[in-house]
Amino acid sequence: MVRMKVCVIGLGKIGFSTAEYVKNRGFEVFGYDIDPKAVKFAKSKGIKAFEEWDKIPSDIGVFIICIYVGFGKDTLVRPDLSSLKDLCQKIMRKNKECLISIESTLPVGTCRKMYKEVLSSKTFLIHVPHRWYEKEQEEHGVNQIRVFGAINAESRKRGLEFYEKRLSIPMHQVSSIELAEFSKIVEQAFRYVQIAFAEEVKLVCDGKDMSFKELRDAVSGLGGAERMGWSSRPEGPFLASSEMISRMDARISSMVGSGAWSVRFIAPHLERSRAKTLYARRETCKSRSPRTTRISHEVRLVR
Repeated sequence: MVRMKVCVIGLGKIGFSTAEYVKNRGFEVFGYDIDPKAVKFAKSKGIKAFEEWDKIPSDIGVFIICIYVGFGKDTLVRPDLSSLKDLCQKIMRKNKECLISIESTLPVGTCRKMYKEVLSSKTFLIHVPHRWYEKEQEEHGVNQIRVFGAINAESRKRGLEFYEKRLSIPMHQVSSIELAEFSKIVEQAFRYVQIAFAEEVKLVCDGKDMSFKELRDAVSGLGGAERMGWSSRPEGPFLASSEMISRMDARISSMVGSGAWSVRFIAPHLERSRAKTLYARRETCKSRSPRTTRISHEVRLVR
């Protein structure tokens, strides 16, 4: 039996973990990244990875896109979709009848824009935003439940066959691909506010010479810590680690710039100029706290 070929585009931490998981499910996996270090690491783990697009086979059945979509170099207002568009064009030159799964976090409307402007009507397109935590990959890795959206009915059928039946990853289906895009932004924005609130409470505790740990334990005893996203882990008062917060901070930055998706969801009255100020304020607050003080500053601006 010929194994289906899958290509993971973007071999960072999430992309590599995705490629490794798919490979362990019995697929022939290829990887593509413009970073030679990422390619070298993937090769060392048994992934057929390349920096040159020409070396990717033309009979790939599934492309999984795990690239970062953030600010352009010349703007803090709109996301730079040029890399995603370029990749879609490259895929079309390989195989127009493939399944494309975009796992990157995207501004709402991006998938439909790519489908109308770049992809073929024969292409199957789905959006399955990644949800991944490096330190708990067994429980919160590639295999955890995901939101699933598709551009049309046939794409939905092909996508569910691949993810649920072939990869054994549970899917939470939504009615539109736009809703799938927005769900990830809302989830991140909500987590953003939770972390900021915990940081604000800690600053109050520090200012009044009270123990945040004791307060957290008291709230935990009443069952409130889990609802607020707090944790009693030794690494600190937040559910997420400082590394995860850093990645989240960068991702939310891109969403703030792309019409302030996340922050405007919380405070729709924010104008673009204030979104720029919010981003600039973040950059000036780095010296105050090694963790999330930057986030608390942003929430003050929103208030």
